[in-house]
Amino acid sequence: MKVFKGHVISAKLPKTATVLVERYFVHPVYQKRIRRTDKYLCHDELGVKEGEAVTIQECRPMSVRKHFVITARTSQTMEVEKTAKVEKQAETTKPKRTTKKK
Repeated sequence: MKVFKGHVISAKLPKTATVLVERYFVHPVYQKRIRRTDKYLCHDELGVKEGEAVTIQECRPMSVRKHFVITARTSQTMEVEKTAKVEKQAETTKPKRTTKKK
C-alpha cells in the first residue's frame, strides 16, 4: 500500500479532497535534486479543510479518479504558516517610493 504526505488544496466536493503531494528525486545524469508534484483525489471522512497537512493511503477505487483515502491530519494548516511569514516580511521591509519629486 502506498502512503504519502501532502497538503489539501481543495475540499469543495462532498467527502472528497484534492491533495498535493511533493516528491524529490536526483536526476540520473546531472545529479541535481528535482521536485515533482502530483495531485490526488482522496476520500475524506475526517472533514479536512484547505491548507491542512494530511497523510493519505491507497485503497480500492471509489470512482474513476479517486483511489486514496485520508488517514490522518499531520500538522497545522498551511494558511497559518503562510500568514505568519507574510506578517514577518511586512514588518522587516520598508515601502519603496514610486514617484520622484522634482
